[in-house]
Amino acid sequence: MLDELIEADKKWRLDLTKLNELRHNRKVCTQEIATLKKAKQEAPAQVQMQKAKSTDIEITAVEKEVAQIEERTRQLLMTLPNLLHETVPFGTSDADNVEVRKWGKLPAFSFAPKSHIDLALNLDIVDIERAGKVAGARFFYFKG
Repeated sequence: MLDELIEADKKWRLDLTKLNELRHNRKVCTQEIATLKKAKQEAPAQVQMQKAKSTDIEITAVEKEVAQIEERTRQLLMTLPNLLHETVPFGTSDADNVEVRKWGKLPAFSFAPKSHIDLALNLDIVDIERAGKVAGARFFYFKG
């Protein structure tokens, strides 16, 4: 996937350079047309106008290609996972996580604390079953 992303980026950069060159050529061509029309040279101006039209068609095609490559690059970037720092240990579950530091004083309760889901269900402020049918697991609707 990384190789595909690099290739897509290279192609995008080449096509973008080509697009900018075409736009520059169109600008130069339209300036020449204006100069020729001021000098009342209609025949060369017509040739330049045809050249400008063909450049416009080519610009449109390259713009579409650039947009497609940009979209593909964006999709690849969205699926590419974050790279972990080399000091992060490899693990197969969250039980393999290493605690780096604690902040603040941990509270001591005289009772067994409940999870936020248990509290919300006891207070009857969420509907987990209905949300599960619509959105899947780990979602809930607030009531009231």
